[in-house]
Amino acid sequence: MIGDEAWITSALAALVSTASLSGKEAAVQEIVKRLMVEAGADDVRVVPVDAARLEQRYGFKTPTPTEGMFAVVGSW
Repeated sequence: MIGDEAWITSALAALVSTASLSGKEAAVQEIVKRLMVEAGADDVRVVPVDAARLEQRYGFKTPTPTEGMFAVVGSW
């Protein structure tokens, strides 16, 4: 069942056992997408990170280059 100890343990095991080196996060992002859907998120997708939009909209300035960077997003 979503959120019980077995689900959480399985989710964490999948995440920590999957390589996610900078620029090579696609495999772990697929796991995150699946977990988000299982947990009831809607419209789960991978989107490019836009540094200018992050700063303008949220006041967040990233010290990391964002070219080729993606984020998994969804809503509940």
